[in-house]
Amino acid sequence: MTAHDAPLAVTMGDPSGIGPEIIAKMYLRRPDKRHWIVVGDPLVMTHALCALDADVRVRPIASVDETVLDDGTLNVLCSSQLSALPPVSQVSAVSGRAAFDAIVVAIGLARDGWVGGIVTAPIHKEALAAAGLHYPGHTEILADHGGAPKVAMMLANEDIRTVLVTIHCSLSEAIRKGDFAAQMDAIRLADAGAQALGISHPRVAVAGL
Repeated sequence: MTAHDAPLAVTMGDPSGIGPEIIAKMYLRRPDKRHWIVVGDPLVMTHALCALDADVRVRPIASVDETVLDDGTLNVLCSSQLSALPPVSQVSAVSGRAAFDAIVVAIGLARDGWVGGIVTAPIHKEALAAAGLHYPGHTEILADHGGAPKVAMMLANEDIRTVLVTIHCSLSEAIRKGDFAAQMDAIRLADAGAQALGISHPRVAVAGL
């Protein structure tokens, strides 16, 4: 399976938060819904669709090759099996663990070539910590479980791609952490990332602090 043929993996995010609702609305509104699967909990996604009164069936799957291409079916690759819905809009260790498990499963699918990319719904740092998972965000989880020694967050649109030297920290920490070595790492990653996106000779501009 090539990256072009492989579906995208959409992680459910924190089940106590807005992620499942965003995914449900995206499924209902986008015409290319067959080209992605949700990695998460079937109960959570069923609840999100029912809240929108959507005539969509959630199909729990154990592997990508069980996907059913049907406009009325949302394929959910099970990364967790919650016995009950976690409380909405509350920090919960159960939700933190479920969100984390979805990301880790999606990373494995991408590394093994089952999906062509990962799209992540919002997670909650405090919920992760409540579950004993001390990650400040997606970037660090992807780095830890994706096998990449150096990573950076890239924000991109059609015209510009921006790599951040520091993330998830205060201004005083950014000043301390943004030393020459960190800036050079970001520049090299920006160059490599732009080339991976098809820009053969990228030009890198460095913003001052």
